[in-house]
Amino acid sequence: MNESLVSELRAGRRKFNRNHIERLAKYFNVSPAVFFPNPKTKTRK
Repeated sequence: MNESLVSELRAGRRKFNRNHIERLAKYFNVSPAVFFPNPKTKTRK
């Protein structure tokens, strides 16, 4: 996953797909669930 893709994902210019989530979860050694919004948490716009 290249730096420009990560930048676009973080900025909201691209949406996460299953492959992105799986790769990031593996890289950070976390559950894929951390990449899904929590409905009880306010999101930044």
